[in-house]
Amino acid sequence: MPEPPDDSLRLPRALAGRRVLVAMSGGLDSSVAALLLQRAGAEVVGVTFRNFFRAGETDCDGAGRDEDPACLAGAVCARLGVTHRAVDESLLFGRRVVEPFLAGYRAGRTPNPCVRCNAALRFPRLAALADEWECRHVATGHYARIARIDRTAPPRVEGSCLRVESWDTYLAAAVDRDKDQSYFLAGVPPRTYPRLIFPLGGITKARARALAREAGLEVHERPESQDACFLAGRSLGEYLAAAGALHPGPVVGPGGEVLGRHDGYELFTVGQRRGLGVAAGEPLYVAAIETATATVRLGREADLRARRIRCREAWAAPSPWEGEGVWPERVAYGPFASEPAPDDDDDTAPPVLRARIRYRGRPLMVSRHALAGTTLTVDLAEPAIAPAPGQSLVLYHGDLVIGHGIIDSAGAGDDADREQGDDRLRCLPD
Repeated sequence: MPEPPDDSLRLPRALAGRRVLVAMSGGLDSSVAALLLQRAGAEVVGVTFRNFFRAGETDCDGAGRDEDPACLAGAVCARLGVTHRAVDESLLFGRRVVEPFLAGYRAGRTPNPCVRCNAALRFPRLAALADEWECRHVATGHYARIARIDRTAPPRVEGSCLRVESWDTYLAAAVDRDKDQSYFLAGVPPRTYPRLIFPLGGITKARARALAREAGLEVHERPESQDACFLAGRSLGEYLAAAGALHPGPVVGPGGEVLGRHDGYELFTVGQRRGLGVAAGEPLYVAAIETATATVRLGREADLRARRIRCREAWAAPSPWEGEGVWPERVAYGPFASEPAPDDDDDTAPPVLRARIRYRGRPLMVSRHALAGTTLTVDLAEPAIAPAPGQSLVLYHGDLVIGHGIIDSAGAGDDADREQGDDRLRCLPD
């Protein structure tokens, strides 16, 4: 059996006896999430989605046990003494994740399959299974937090929309900023936030690995996965080539001159500088991908600067710091207690509104944002270099996520074509 609880973790007593569905991949993070929930007294039910391993294809007592996530997660659950179930989601995964992934590259975009999977498959299916299996909460091993806002102002509802002072639950960045995964979770419908639990949001990756080791879980030695799960060890180029999704064509310079040829425009991303396969006397970047002619067009950095970004499939929430007299009295992160996260903002003033357009990119200051339907327009106070269509833009107010959209276009922007809308009113996203 696992080691006794580490009292310094301040495990939440409120979870005792509650049934919690935990998404388990057989890796370190989801295993430690299940461990912490069990130590908090929750009744843990582990579930693994078979996204590309079909039921019956792998013998968990044979050679495939070290590759099939269901086998790995089942072994962890057996060690913890909790229930584990595997669900075949391969057909739905293909329709909702893999097909849009390939379609995005065909359209000259750079899709993010993890963002898509979380929003369109993983969390909707987890919520449905939690209802079916009578689980009160859903938990995963992501490094993120759920924040709840305490206010004195009562909620105000206008039709199907909430006023600023009524939105009280947010997705938030993890304490371990190097491992924070809120960017990948920002597309998850905010309606699901109240039942979500992220046990690792308040600890570091090193602490999670130490907890697994102390509990005798073999996963503490497993390396981190860096690529999309369905690539199965292949490079993106190898995967796209096997799918017949590569279209060769010319590489064109800033003046329209042909500098060379490429093996497939799908292998390029707007803003890319390295691996262009051509020689030039100056630094050049991918400025545009023209799918009709399979042309990769290069440009100079000055040509790629953008101050306005438009996003589709977007949602935006009011910030707790919007408006007079509705500032939060307290921001509570839970149910697992955590140490304060590093923050560059002045604690005596509202935090700065920023946008992240790449997972590892530096957050950029935002001067204004407006939501019209599912189109989000973001004006930046500083230029962004080549926002890539297909990638996510995530709005952060401090460490709270207040909006998300898929980048559609970017440009200089001007006041004449700004979207109009009520900045104090937000319709609840589905």
